[in-house]
Amino acid sequence: MKRSEFVNTVFKKLEQNHIFLYHDISKEEFEKHKQKFLYNIDELDETHFEAGMLKLFALFKDAHTQYCGVKFNYVKASITLIDKDFYIKHDGHLKKIEKINGNPIEEVVEKLKELIPYEVETWAYNRALQMMYCPKAMKMIDCGDAYDKIKYYCENGEEIVAKLPTPEESKVQFVQKPFYESEKLNDDEILYIRYRVCADMKDYSFAKFVEDIAKSYKKLPKACLVDVRYNTGGSDVVIHPLVNWLKEKNIKSYVLMNGSTFSSGTFALGVFKKKLNATLIGTEAGQPTCNYGNIRYEDVDDKKFTYCTRYFELTSYHNKNAPVEYFKGSNLEYFDYTGIIRPDVRIENKIKDLDKGIDTQLEESIKIIKYEIVKEQETNKTLES
Repeated sequence: MKRSEFVNTVFKKLEQNHIFLYHDISKEEFEKHKQKFLYNIDELDETHFEAGMLKLFALFKDAHTQYCGVKFNYVKASITLIDKDFYIKHDGHLKKIEKINGNPIEEVVEKLKELIPYEVETWAYNRALQMMYCPKAMKMIDCGDAYDKIKYYCENGEEIVAKLPTPEESKVQFVQKPFYESEKLNDDEILYIRYRVCADMKDYSFAKFVEDIAKSYKKLPKACLVDVRYNTGGSDVVIHPLVNWLKEKNIKSYVLMNGSTFSSGTFALGVFKKKLNATLIGTEAGQPTCNYGNIRYEDVDDKKFTYCTRYFELTSYHNKNAPVEYFKGSNLEYFDYTGIIRPDVRIENKIKDLDKGIDTQLEESIKIIKYEIVKEQETNKTLES
């Protein structure tokens, strides 16, 4: 299939299948961008053709509508995002990145954002972080000089070169962390649950996981902290057994979130807030209260892309001027505001802590919970006397 035919077919199918594709950009404006891309499309190398496809999808400002036809590879490095600054770990310490391949980090981020479909800045920065590992992505934005390595320049002038893994290194078995796990803290008073993916693990469902937790307690915990940082979704109903158990046992709940809490991960935030009046802790999520979702896959010439079949308003403040009707199933009026989903208590990770291996957000969350447990115990004693 010729490139021009491919592009036109992709966006024709996307328009036909998406519930409302032109919610952020008009069809006329999008068509101008598409025609500009088509003008010299056959003169582009494959990398810049792929970049053009990503840029066109990004124009819709819909994080769930993505072009999946690009294969990325990643260098061996460890980069951390704190607010809007990026740090790379080298010689056991985190060092602030000032340039990538000689280009100012601010310029690199702005160019990467042109490839990323997003609704809020937090998601854009978290996706840009992932692309900073990819030599091809650097080539796409004309900030790369090789397909097998990336040069990071730190604030002290130090140059760090990260390369793609060798075939031998790639063969090393990747150990995936479990979708969910639990730990008892503070003499079993606090139940900590790490909820990485909204999906059931093979041979061990989330419902069975919750059942096993319940059986492990002779005396119920006084609080539960659910960590949904970096949880980018799956099925929103998976979390319900835990919510139901916590509600039944009247266990005070807290949820830890960040800019990579996305899609069904934000539904978990909502259901905890609505059904348990949970305290949300951390930084703003990667999604606003109003968004398009419930994705489906389509492909053209073996290149996949996604589109959305529902419009969600996870808030009691519904937009009367929304271009399509919001999905009314499952009682999703989780929040009493519109805009980016935000925490009740904002805690940002601190670079000086992370450099020492300390998770600021988790440590501070536990301190808050311990304080509130003690405060409640003192209140109960006062009422009893």
